[in-house]
Amino acid sequence: MSKNNLIEVGFKKQVQPVRIAGLDFGIKTGKKYRDQYLSELPKMLEVIQEQEKVIKTASESGDYKAIVEANDKVESVVKDVIDLVLGEGSFDKLMDAADDEIDLVVGAFLEVADQYKKLQTKQKAQSYIDGKKK
Repeated sequence: MSKNNLIEVGFKKQVQPVRIAGLDFGIKTGKKYRDQYLSELPKMLEVIQEQEKVIKTASESGDYKAIVEANDKVESVVKDVIDLVLGEGSFDKLMDAADDEIDLVVGAFLEVADQYKKLQTKQKAQSYIDGKKK
């Protein structure tokens, strides 16, 4: 086949750029990825809530080993979700930027999730309005 007859089409990946603490990441916004996010985020929040209860009980009884284990579980789940949403290695980069303060990392991530949700809602509303104008 000659080059003149070649039809070439590329794909534009759907990625929402994100900047946290001066670091650039991208949220893949295709349906496959959105479905993964929607299934994993509630699990993360559930584990965090469970471990908060464990930490509270362990604090009251002075069981510091249980507190450390609960904190490790929380960090592991948060790492998995952040790496899923923002890309492999993102959690470690954010922890370095936050001087290993996981509360700062979780807070920033939840803020990104909230802003992303608002952006999606706004885009859906605009799409609906644009459809009505036609």
